[in-house]
Amino acid sequence: MSLVTNGSTIYCTTASEDTASLEALMRGAIAKKLDFARIILLRTAVNFDRQHAGITVQQYKWEDNSGGFLPGLRNLYIGGIPIVKDIVYDNWKTYKAGIPATNYIGDVFGSLGGVPDFG
Repeated sequence: MSLVTNGSTIYCTTASEDTASLEALMRGAIAKKLDFARIILLRTAVNFDRQHAGITVQQYKWEDNSGGFLPGLRNLYIGGIPIVKDIVYDNWKTYKAGIPATNYIGDVFGSLGGVPDFG
């Protein structure tokens, strides 16, 4: 991970689903079908890609239960409900008008314009 991002990140978990989803959304934004700045990505770590101390890779992948799914689902609910409430019930007028981004919006290639501030 350090090599791919020029030392700007530290590997912690996989996110293959996020990568595929964001690539599809990026293509929609390039085609002017959606506003990439309105995307919120909520993620919890539920399936770890390494075994914990004391068991082998085989035990982890085939015999053991990582135990992260239910806590991850609970955390997603705890973190997501306030955001949904804020958007749908409390501050829809603000979100409808749009909130200008204060950070770079887009991919490492600058596909949506601008200059990436990472990697």
